[in-house]
Amino acid sequence: MSSNETTSVSVAIIGAGFGGLAAAIELERNDIRDYTVFEKGDGVGGVWRANHYPGAACDVPSPTYSYSFELETEWSQRFGTQAEIRAYLERTAVKCGVAPKVRTNTEIVAATFDEGSGRWQVELADGEKQWFDGLICATGQLSRPKIPALDGLKTFAGKHFHSAEWDDSVDITGKRVAIVGSGASAVQIVPAIADRVRELHVIQRSPNWVGNKWNHKSNPRSRRLLRTLPGLARAQHNLECFHQRLPLLVPHRNRQGRRRLARLSHRLRPSHRPRRPHRLPNRFPHKVIRRWLFSSGPSPVPARHDLPRGFVGLRRLRG
Repeated sequence: MSSNETTSVSVAIIGAGFGGLAAAIELERNDIRDYTVFEKGDGVGGVWRANHYPGAACDVPSPTYSYSFELETEWSQRFGTQAEIRAYLERTAVKCGVAPKVRTNTEIVAATFDEGSGRWQVELADGEKQWFDGLICATGQLSRPKIPALDGLKTFAGKHFHSAEWDDSVDITGKRVAIVGSGASAVQIVPAIADRVRELHVIQRSPNWVGNKWNHKSNPRSRRLLRTLPGLARAQHNLECFHQRLPLLVPHRNRQGRRRLARLSHRLRPSHRPRRPHRLPNRFPHKVIRRWLFSSGPSPVPARHDLPRGFVGLRRLRG
Protein backbone atom coordinates (compact mmCIF):
# COMPACT_ATOMS: atom_id res chain seq x y z
CA MET A 1 0.00 0.00 0.00
CA SER A 2 1.38 3.40 -0.93
CA SER A 3 1.72 6.22 1.57
CA ASN A 4 -1.14 8.07 -0.12
CA GLU A 5 -3.59 5.22 0.37
CA THR A 6 -5.78 4.98 3.46
CA THR A 7 -7.88 2.21 4.90
CA SER A 8 -11.55 2.99 5.40
CA VAL A 9 -12.67 1.94 8.87
CA SER A 10 -16.23 2.34 10.10
CA VAL A 11 -16.84 2.81 13.83
CA ALA A 12 -19.95 2.89 15.98
CA ILE A 13 -19.80 4.86 19.23
CA ILE A 14 -22.51 4.32 21.83
CA GLY A 15 -23.13 7.40 23.95
CA ALA A 16 -22.52 11.12 23.46
CA GLY A 17 -21.18 12.01 26.88
CA PHE A 18 -17.59 12.84 27.78
CA GLY A 19 -16.30 9.42 26.71
CA GLY A 20 -18.22 9.13 23.46
CA LEU A 21 -17.37 12.64 22.30
CA ALA A 22 -13.71 12.13 23.21
CA ALA A 23 -13.63 8.95 21.11
CA ALA A 24 -15.23 10.75 18.17
CA ILE A 25 -12.79 13.66 18.44
CA GLU A 26 -9.82 11.30 18.46
CA LEU A 27 -11.13 9.53 15.37
CA GLU A 28 -11.42 12.91 13.63
CA ARG A 29 -7.89 13.84 14.66
CA ASN A 30 -6.63 10.58 13.17
CA ASP A 31 -8.50 11.07 9.88
CA ILE A 32 -11.07 8.36 10.55
CA ARG A 33 -14.27 9.99 9.40
CA ASP A 34 -16.59 7.02 8.88
CA TYR A 35 -18.16 6.84 12.32
CA THR A 36 -21.51 7.41 13.97
CA VAL A 37 -22.22 8.40 17.56
CA PHE A 38 -25.49 6.85 18.72
CA GLU A 39 -27.20 8.74 21.54
CA LYS A 40 -30.50 7.63 23.05
CA GLY A 41 -31.18 11.11 24.43
CA ASP A 42 -32.10 14.28 22.57
CA GLY A 43 -28.61 15.81 22.62
CA VAL A 44 -25.00 15.47 23.65
CA GLY A 45 -23.90 15.66 27.26
CA GLY A 46 -24.49 12.18 28.64
CA VAL A 47 -25.08 12.27 32.38
CA TRP A 48 -24.91 16.07 32.27
CA ARG A 49 -27.81 16.17 29.83
CA ALA A 50 -29.90 13.65 31.73
CA ASN A 51 -29.30 14.87 35.30
CA HIS A 52 -30.80 18.29 35.97
CA TYR A 53 -31.96 18.04 39.57
CA PRO A 54 -31.72 21.14 41.80
CA GLY A 55 -28.14 21.90 42.75
CA ALA A 56 -26.64 19.56 40.15
CA ALA A 57 -22.96 20.35 39.75
CA CYS A 58 -19.58 18.71 39.40
CA ASP A 59 -17.86 17.34 42.51
CA VAL A 60 -14.49 17.39 40.76
CA PRO A 61 -12.77 20.77 40.20
CA SER A 62 -13.82 21.93 36.76
CA PRO A 63 -10.30 22.88 35.58
CA THR A 64 -9.60 19.13 35.58
CA TYR A 65 -13.10 18.06 34.53
CA SER A 66 -12.59 19.04 30.93
CA TYR A 67 -10.69 17.71 27.94
CA SER A 68 -6.95 18.29 28.16
CA PHE A 69 -6.97 19.48 24.55
CA GLU A 70 -9.88 21.88 25.13
CA LEU A 71 -9.45 23.49 28.53
CA GLU A 72 -12.38 25.65 29.59
CA THR A 73 -11.63 29.06 31.09
CA GLU A 74 -15.14 30.39 31.66
CA TRP A 75 -16.31 28.41 34.70
CA SER A 76 -18.38 30.58 37.04
CA GLN A 77 -17.00 28.73 40.06
CA ARG A 78 -14.42 26.10 40.93
CA PHE A 79 -17.00 23.31 40.62
CA GLY A 80 -19.01 23.93 37.46
CA THR A 81 -22.79 23.58 37.38
CA GLN A 82 -24.70 21.05 35.33
CA ALA A 83 -25.79 23.68 32.82
CA GLU A 84 -22.20 24.90 32.35
CA ILE A 85 -20.82 21.40 31.83
CA ARG A 86 -23.53 20.51 29.32
CA ALA A 87 -22.93 23.77 27.43
CA TYR A 88 -19.19 23.06 27.42
CA LEU A 89 -19.74 19.63 25.86
CA GLU A 90 -22.13 21.05 23.26
CA ARG A 91 -19.63 23.76 22.27
CA THR A 92 -16.77 21.29 22.12
CA ALA A 93 -18.74 18.89 19.92
CA VAL A 94 -19.41 21.70 17.45
CA LYS A 95 -15.89 23.17 17.58
CA CYS A 96 -14.23 19.80 17.00
CA GLY A 97 -16.55 18.92 14.14
CA VAL A 98 -18.18 15.83 15.63
CA ALA A 99 -21.68 17.23 16.23
CA PRO A 100 -22.94 16.33 12.72
CA LYS A 101 -21.99 12.69 13.33
CA VAL A 102 -24.16 12.38 16.47
CA ARG A 103 -27.42 10.53 15.87
CA THR A 104 -29.74 11.51 18.72
CA ASN A 105 -32.91 9.80 19.95
CA THR A 106 -31.41 6.53 18.75
CA GLU A 107 -30.88 3.68 21.19
CA ILE A 108 -28.77 0.62 20.49
CA VAL A 109 -30.33 -2.47 22.05
CA ALA A 110 -27.85 -5.13 20.90
CA ALA A 111 -24.35 -5.48 19.48
CA THR A 112 -23.05 -8.76 18.08
CA PHE A 113 -19.53 -9.55 16.94
CA ASP A 114 -19.28 -11.75 13.85
CA GLU A 115 -16.22 -14.00 14.05
CA GLY A 116 -16.18 -14.70 10.33
CA SER A 117 -16.06 -11.12 9.10
CA GLY A 118 -14.51 -9.60 12.19
CA ARG A 119 -17.17 -6.90 12.24
CA TRP A 120 -19.89 -5.69 14.58
CA GLN A 121 -23.61 -5.71 13.92
CA VAL A 122 -25.55 -3.19 15.99
CA GLU A 123 -29.31 -3.28 16.34
CA LEU A 124 -31.32 -0.13 17.02
CA ALA A 125 -34.48 0.08 19.07
CA ASP A 126 -36.58 0.48 15.91
CA GLY A 127 -35.21 -2.76 14.48
CA GLU A 128 -32.69 -1.24 12.08
CA LYS A 129 -29.36 -3.10 11.85
CA GLN A 130 -26.01 -1.72 10.78
CA TRP A 131 -22.51 -3.15 10.37
CA PHE A 132 -19.28 -1.55 11.61
CA ASP A 133 -15.62 -2.48 11.72
CA GLY A 134 -15.23 -1.22 15.27
CA LEU A 135 -17.40 -0.57 18.29
CA ILE A 136 -16.73 1.84 21.16
CA CYS A 137 -19.06 1.56 24.14
CA ALA A 138 -19.25 4.85 26.06
CA THR A 139 -22.55 4.41 27.83
CA GLY A 140 -21.17 5.29 31.26
CA GLN A 141 -22.29 3.74 34.53
CA LEU A 142 -25.11 6.12 35.48
CA SER A 143 -27.31 5.94 32.39
CA ARG A 144 -30.02 3.71 33.85
CA PRO A 145 -31.39 4.65 37.30
CA LYS A 146 -32.10 1.75 39.64
CA ILE A 147 -35.37 2.08 41.55
CA PRO A 148 -35.46 -0.08 44.70
CA ALA A 149 -38.31 -2.57 44.96
CA LEU A 150 -39.89 -0.93 47.99
CA ASP A 151 -43.03 -2.31 49.55
CA GLY A 152 -45.87 0.11 48.81
CA LEU A 153 -44.14 2.00 46.00
CA LYS A 154 -46.76 1.08 43.41
CA THR A 155 -49.65 2.20 45.59
CA PHE A 156 -48.01 5.34 47.00
CA ALA A 157 -50.27 8.28 46.20
CA GLY A 158 -47.61 10.99 46.32
CA LYS A 159 -45.24 11.99 43.55
CA HIS A 160 -42.02 10.04 43.43
CA PHE A 161 -39.09 9.87 41.05
CA HIS A 162 -35.37 9.16 40.91
CA SER A 163 -33.01 12.12 41.12
CA ALA A 164 -31.61 11.16 37.70
CA GLU A 165 -35.13 11.58 36.28
CA TRP A 166 -36.13 14.73 38.13
CA ASP A 167 -39.69 15.73 37.29
CA ASP A 168 -39.67 19.48 36.73
CA SER A 169 -43.47 19.51 36.52
CA VAL A 170 -43.71 18.73 40.25
CA ASP A 171 -43.72 21.87 42.38
CA ILE A 172 -42.18 21.01 45.76
CA THR A 173 -42.62 24.50 47.22
CA GLY A 174 -44.26 24.24 50.63
CA LYS A 175 -44.52 20.45 50.45
CA ARG A 176 -43.34 17.63 52.69
CA VAL A 177 -40.41 16.01 50.91
CA ALA A 178 -38.35 12.93 51.71
CA ILE A 179 -34.93 12.26 50.17
CA VAL A 180 -33.96 8.59 50.21
CA GLY A 181 -30.19 8.34 50.37
CA SER A 182 -27.40 10.71 51.33
CA GLY A 183 -24.85 10.20 48.58
CA ALA A 184 -23.33 12.41 45.89
CA SER A 185 -26.70 13.56 44.50
CA ALA A 186 -28.40 14.11 47.86
CA VAL A 187 -25.51 16.22 49.11
CA GLN A 188 -26.36 18.65 46.31
CA ILE A 189 -30.16 18.37 46.26
CA VAL A 190 -30.81 18.81 49.98
CA PRO A 191 -29.20 22.26 50.40
CA ALA A 192 -30.76 23.41 47.11
CA ILE A 193 -34.36 22.67 48.12
CA ALA A 194 -34.24 23.02 51.92
CA ASP A 195 -35.57 26.58 51.93
CA ARG A 196 -38.36 25.82 49.46
CA VAL A 197 -40.09 22.91 51.18
CA ARG A 198 -42.25 22.87 54.30
CA GLU A 199 -40.66 19.73 55.73
CA LEU A 200 -37.60 17.89 54.55
CA HIS A 201 -36.65 14.41 55.72
CA VAL A 202 -33.41 12.72 54.71
CA ILE A 203 -33.38 8.95 55.07
CA GLN A 204 -29.75 8.08 55.65
CA ARG A 205 -28.86 4.48 56.37
CA SER A 206 -25.18 5.08 57.10
CA PRO A 207 -22.93 8.15 57.34
CA ASN A 208 -20.53 9.47 54.74
CA TRP A 209 -17.25 11.28 55.04
CA VAL A 210 -17.56 14.79 53.66
CA GLY A 211 -14.75 17.10 52.50
CA ASN A 212 -14.97 20.85 52.00
CA LYS A 213 -15.47 21.90 48.41
CA TRP A 214 -13.81 25.32 48.71
CA ASN A 215 -16.08 26.29 45.85
CA HIS A 216 -14.88 29.83 45.26
CA LYS A 217 -16.49 31.96 42.56
CA SER A 218 -14.56 33.19 39.57
CA ASN A 219 -14.67 36.77 38.31
CA PRO A 220 -14.32 38.48 34.93
CA ARG A 221 -10.69 39.40 35.59
CA SER A 222 -9.58 35.86 36.47
CA ARG A 223 -11.45 34.41 33.50
CA ARG A 224 -9.86 36.97 31.18
CA LEU A 225 -6.39 36.09 32.47
CA LEU A 226 -7.03 32.38 32.00
CA ARG A 227 -8.30 33.06 28.50
CA THR A 228 -5.49 35.36 27.34
CA LEU A 229 -2.34 34.54 29.32
CA PRO A 230 -0.51 31.68 27.58
CA GLY A 231 -0.04 28.63 29.78
CA LEU A 232 -2.10 29.87 32.72
CA ALA A 233 -5.09 27.60 32.09
CA ARG A 234 -2.73 24.64 31.67
CA ALA A 235 -0.94 25.50 34.91
CA GLN A 236 -4.28 25.71 36.75
CA HIS A 237 -5.28 22.33 35.32
CA ASN A 238 -2.00 20.70 36.38
CA LEU A 239 -2.07 22.18 39.88
CA GLU A 240 -5.63 20.98 40.46
CA CYS A 241 -4.64 17.48 39.29
CA PHE A 242 -1.68 17.46 41.67
CA HIS A 243 -3.81 18.71 44.58
CA GLN A 244 -6.40 15.97 44.07
CA ARG A 245 -3.74 13.29 44.33
CA LEU A 246 -2.11 14.48 47.52
CA PRO A 247 -2.77 11.87 50.21
CA LEU A 248 -4.33 12.99 53.46
CA LEU A 249 -2.36 10.98 56.02
CA VAL A 250 -4.27 10.74 59.26
CA PRO A 251 -4.27 7.76 61.68
CA HIS A 252 -7.57 5.98 61.34
CA ARG A 253 -7.30 2.46 62.74
CA ASN A 254 -8.26 3.29 66.31
CA ARG A 255 -10.78 5.45 68.16
CA GLN A 256 -8.24 8.17 68.88
CA GLY A 257 -7.36 8.38 65.22
CA ARG A 258 -11.01 8.60 64.21
CA ARG A 259 -11.61 11.38 66.71
CA ARG A 260 -8.65 13.28 65.33
CA LEU A 261 -10.02 12.80 61.84
CA ALA A 262 -13.42 14.11 62.91
CA ARG A 263 -11.85 17.21 64.45
CA LEU A 264 -10.49 18.20 61.06
CA SER A 265 -13.90 19.63 60.26
CA HIS A 266 -12.54 22.09 57.73
CA ARG A 267 -11.09 19.24 55.71
CA LEU A 268 -13.21 16.20 56.46
CA ARG A 269 -16.37 15.58 58.47
CA PRO A 270 -19.17 13.03 58.82
CA SER A 271 -22.40 13.93 57.04
CA HIS A 272 -24.20 13.57 60.37
CA ARG A 273 -22.24 14.34 63.54
CA PRO A 274 -23.52 11.98 66.25
CA ARG A 275 -23.08 12.57 69.94
CA ARG A 276 -21.04 9.41 70.31
CA PRO A 277 -17.74 9.25 68.43
CA HIS A 278 -18.08 5.51 67.84
CA ARG A 279 -20.96 6.26 65.47
CA LEU A 280 -18.50 7.81 63.03
CA PRO A 281 -17.47 5.78 60.00
CA ASN A 282 -14.75 3.46 61.23
CA ARG A 283 -12.51 3.60 58.21
CA PHE A 284 -10.51 6.32 56.53
CA PRO A 285 -12.35 7.34 53.33
CA HIS A 286 -9.61 6.06 51.03
CA LYS A 287 -10.26 2.59 52.46
CA VAL A 288 -14.05 2.47 52.15
CA ILE A 289 -16.35 1.62 49.32
CA ARG A 290 -18.73 4.50 49.98
CA ARG A 291 -17.85 7.55 47.94
CA TRP A 292 -16.17 10.50 49.63
CA LEU A 293 -18.52 13.50 49.29
CA PHE A 294 -17.86 17.24 49.02
CA SER A 295 -19.96 20.14 50.26
CA SER A 296 -19.35 23.85 50.78
CA GLY A 297 -21.68 24.17 53.75
CA PRO A 298 -21.15 23.09 57.36
CA SER A 299 -23.05 19.90 56.60
CA PRO A 300 -24.66 18.35 53.52
CA VAL A 301 -27.84 18.12 55.60
CA PRO A 302 -28.94 21.56 56.86
CA ALA A 303 -29.46 21.89 60.61
CA ARG A 304 -33.25 21.85 60.67
CA HIS A 305 -35.51 20.50 63.37
CA ASP A 306 -37.55 18.42 60.95
CA LEU A 307 -34.61 16.32 59.74
CA PRO A 308 -34.06 12.89 61.27
CA ARG A 309 -31.16 12.60 63.68
CA GLY A 310 -30.27 8.95 63.31
CA PHE A 311 -29.38 6.35 60.74
CA VAL A 312 -32.33 4.36 59.42
CA GLY A 313 -33.18 2.39 56.31
CA LEU A 314 -36.38 2.59 54.29
CA ARG A 315 -38.62 -0.48 54.45
CA ARG A 316 -41.99 0.52 53.01
CA LEU A 317 -44.09 3.41 51.74
CA ARG A 318 -47.59 4.25 52.92
CA GLY A 319 -50.07 6.83 51.75
